[in-house]
Amino acid sequence: MISRTKLTIAFAGTVFLASLAYAGYASELLKGAVSEPDRAVLIIGFILGAGAVSRWIMEQDYKRNIRRIKQARANQKGGR
Repeated sequence: MISRTKLTIAFAGTVFLASLAYAGYASELLKGAVSEPDRAVLIIGFILGAGAVSRWIMEQDYKRNIRRIKQARANQKGGR
């Protein structure tokens, strides 16, 4: 069975790869409209943003898991 964490990892990876593909597409669209250095800065910013979104997705899953672990430990201590 696939766990929620594995699905979250797959989703975050898919979002990141899709963002990279879109960054390449946007780079081609901007080729004639924006100078090379400005286009590079825009694309680098977009890639950093895509990485930040992927990291945020993973942090949400981590926070959910930590809450469950703390709750399980509290229940275990209360049962002693």
